[in-house]
Amino acid sequence: FQVWVALPDGTTFPLDEVVGINELANQVSDFLIMPNPVSSQATIQYTLTEELELNLNIYDMNGKMVRSQYMGSQAPDTYTNTVDVSNLPQGVYHYSMVSPKGVLTKRLVVTRR
Repeated sequence: FQVWVALPDGTTFPLDEVVGINELANQVSDFLIMPNPVSSQATIQYTLTEELELNLNIYDMNGKMVRSQYMGSQAPDTYTNTVDVSNLPQGVYHYSMVSPKGVLTKRLVVTRR
């Protein structure tokens, strides 16, 4: 039995290991999105403790992927990226950091002012 990840571009890869959130937190820390709630531009910040190939996915509450951004292979460091959510309908979403080591997911609220 093996768990596979499928990216929107059709690329698939096996997860080397399925880890719990506490184990993944040792590799990706300070995984934040600001502001939250957000109306247009969100800043995603995270710190890597080891080199990881990453993809950032945003899902609506039905589990449909509404945004995917390939972040590439990144060395240990702190990163800040901007995500435009202005074209997403108001609502609650989940954003996930996906790597061959596992998935870390948090909640995002999109509002309109």
